[in-house]
Amino acid sequence: MSQVIALVFDFDDTLTPDSTTQLLVHHGVDPDVFWGDKVAKRVLSGWDPTLAFLEEIFVLTKKGEPLEGLSNAALFEFGKTLTFYPGLPDIFEGLRAITREYPLTLPTIEVYVISGGFEQLIRGSAIAPYLTDCWGCRA
Repeated sequence: MSQVIALVFDFDDTLTPDSTTQLLVHHGVDPDVFWGDKVAKRVLSGWDPTLAFLEEIFVLTKKGEPLEGLSNAALFEFGKTLTFYPGLPDIFEGLRAITREYPLTLPTIEVYVISGGFEQLIRGSAIAPYLTDCWGCRA
């Protein structure tokens, strides 16, 4: 039986600068107003921060709003444009190469992402091929 090492990451602000902010900017939404005004007001009134930002995203998907028509397919496509912190996704390829070179002596490495962000953004991103699986918010 081979050993398995599971690497488990959050996504936003761990592997990539905030993907929601990248999505907002791409659609012409001022992130300072979104986070500093809209989401902050909900949080101050007792909302959980993740639920507050998701509710504000849903508001922006209504007819005539900047995110009108946002879909899982659109999130997946936008995921392809995400920027990552230096060294990513290269480090995942490096880990794979090492375990391929020494398959009998090194454990298997599995990589997981658990996020409060949008799962389809992650699945469309450059790190998706290196993930064993990921979980996030689904539309």
